[in-house]
Amino acid sequence: MQARARKPLATPIHPDNWLRLRLYPVANRLGMAFHPTFQVLRRSSSTHGKKEADSTEMQAQLGHSDIRTTLDIYTQITDPEVARMVNQITNRILGLDILGLDGEVEPTSVQ
Repeated sequence: MQARARKPLATPIHPDNWLRLRLYPVANRLGMAFHPTFQVLRRSSSTHGKKEADSTEMQAQLGHSDIRTTLDIYTQITDPEVARMVNQITNRILGLDILGLDGEVEPTSVQ
């Protein structure tokens, strides 16, 4: 399938329109009960990006002048037991437990 070519925009798209036209439809298809915002994306990026990036790299990416903002506000700690439970529920919902996966996935795989 070939991607549709899009005309370059004369002006940047308004952030609310981007959320409404691009992100919300994806969230709806995934069955999310809420509409994610840019704040949710930033926090998720910080929390899940800590596996791939150093704290100072994440600070630079998010544009924070103080590392404490990145670590104390944006990056959230995930309890390994909670991560294991989320993986088990997700596997059950997706039908992966039927395929022989027991839900004992490493906690770092929660995204």
